[in-house]
Amino acid sequence: MELVSTGIPAFDFLTRGGFEKNAQVLLLTETGTMGEILPLQIMNFRLKKGDYGLILDLDLPPMRIREWLKLFNFRFEEFEKEKKFFLIDGFTNLYEKLQSEEEFIIDDPRDILHLNAYLYGTIRFMREYGHSFNVCYLSNIMLSKGQDVDKIINWVYKSKILLSEFGTSFFVFNKAILDNKIISTLKHIFDYVIELKILEVNNSYKRFLRVSKSSTLDYLDDLIPYNLGEKGIELSTEIMEEFQRMKQHLKMPERGIVELLGTRVIISETRYIARFIKSMIEKYGYEKTYNIVYNVGKQRSRVIVGEFMRQFKPSLSEAIQMYTKFNSLRGFGRFIGELDDTTNILHTKHLNSPICTYFQNFKKPMGFWFSGIISGLYEILTGRKCSTQEVKCVAKGDEYCEHETKPEVT
Repeated sequence: MELVSTGIPAFDFLTRGGFEKNAQVLLLTETGTMGEILPLQIMNFRLKKGDYGLILDLDLPPMRIREWLKLFNFRFEEFEKEKKFFLIDGFTNLYEKLQSEEEFIIDDPRDILHLNAYLYGTIRFMREYGHSFNVCYLSNIMLSKGQDVDKIINWVYKSKILLSEFGTSFFVFNKAILDNKIISTLKHIFDYVIELKILEVNNSYKRFLRVSKSSTLDYLDDLIPYNLGEKGIELSTEIMEEFQRMKQHLKMPERGIVELLGTRVIISETRYIARFIKSMIEKYGYEKTYNIVYNVGKQRSRVIVGEFMRQFKPSLSEAIQMYTKFNSLRGFGRFIGELDDTTNILHTKHLNSPICTYFQNFKKPMGFWFSGIISGLYEILTGRKCSTQEVKCVAKGDEYCEHETKPEVT
């Protein structure tokens, strides 16, 4: 299967390499997502790679599209002068005959027969160039209430088949004007389905993108947050990419068993650990619980890190990075380590500790489990005995937790 890059590394990561050559893509947007920017952004990249570009616009004033191109510094006018990019205005005459500044205009875009004839004329026009085209088809009005939906869906399907001859095409629709039956039908006939939506998260609204259908079997179907930056849509896939890299170290040899680096592990809710520690303190007291949990964390860390070092033989910096990211992905917070090369003292800043946050106002350090984990990591990676103390802790009122690991004097 030949895949074509979109020029957006995070998006290519989700689709496992980009779109299949000549793929037909359904893009379902919501008001406020600015989802129309995505196909323009991809077209900008493909034009630079040598493809031609064509926008068939039945949804927006052409002036707005051109304003977006300038806003995100997509220099389509250069390709337009070279006859490598074309914008077909099917919006201006949707309601009445008006003056348009565009070179290519559809006279009667609401007449399906006229639209059909214009489509075949466009196909003949594209064939004359004998070149790959990246096409963006914008259409919301046509599928709104009161239209002959069956005829229009047939026209969309016919357009999809004809355009697949030239390269990748994006068909953009706003879900707000479509009923569930239309959405289901459209999803069925396209190779790829990309959905953009706005969701409320922590009392604020955020934009998300999802690849809900792909011709590649190993694509990633998940809601990915994104922002609009200077160059267009910017996807936040860092955590997902790290998790995918970590999956190679996880195995399920049989049902109900999960192994990490050859060692059986369980993945549990962090509040369970905090409540378990609280129960131990109530029964055995703080000092005894501190020693027990610290040593358990240390032994656990030594086993997992030791197995990792034997299997993969990474450098010290690679091993620390891998282990800290793994614990972050498990929800244990963010770890930032700094090793003093002169004293060999390791300072580890620990942000968003789920256990210490649980024990806020306890007045004593409560991250001794993490202190033990850091000690085990240090001893395996350096080959030296050590001890770790939590010198700062949110449980006793500090802004963040910090662990200090010192090698034992021999």
